[in-house]
Amino acid sequence: MLQADGPASLSARRVSEAAGTSTGALYEFFGDKAGLVRALYSESLALLDARQAAIPTTADAERDLVEWLAATRRFALDQPMLYQLMSSRPFAEFDPSKDDSEIAGSIYRRGVTTVGRYLAQVQSTARPRLAAELVVATHRGLIDAELTGRLGRSPTSRERKYRLGVLLILDGISAMTADA
Repeated sequence: MLQADGPASLSARRVSEAAGTSTGALYEFFGDKAGLVRALYSESLALLDARQAAIPTTADAERDLVEWLAATRRFALDQPMLYQLMSSRPFAEFDPSKDDSEIAGSIYRRGVTTVGRYLAQVQSTARPRLAAELVVATHRGLIDAELTGRLGRSPTSRERKYRLGVLLILDGISAMTADA
């Protein structure tokens, strides 16, 4: 329902009808709409975490970083509304809990480690944490542009621009220094 009709489609009545149950059962299980959104958010994080965790660590840190980014992109393209739920939080009634933050922390730590390995490989003195935050923010911009049709009309064009964008990200963090 979220995928087909967007965030506005999520009402207790519509969800319970689609699930073949009553709104009372929905409230019993999730508590309220924020509880339902929390479950979707947690599932989104778990799905992304599993995709990223499945990427093997190799001796080629650049390849590993590119694959880590690609896994995030594939998740966003396969599940755009779940990706939007994680990245833009389109529901005013929802704030992630500490439990939600633990899975997000796993994703974050994996990103810092992956970026740190790449920085070591290119002999950059940049701080991995800062570089990882910039990588994620810039990569999110690339994904958002692709999801909204601003990265090109054809699959070939989108792929080419995405790859160029990733190269810019890699070049940018390679050029960073410790005092950045």
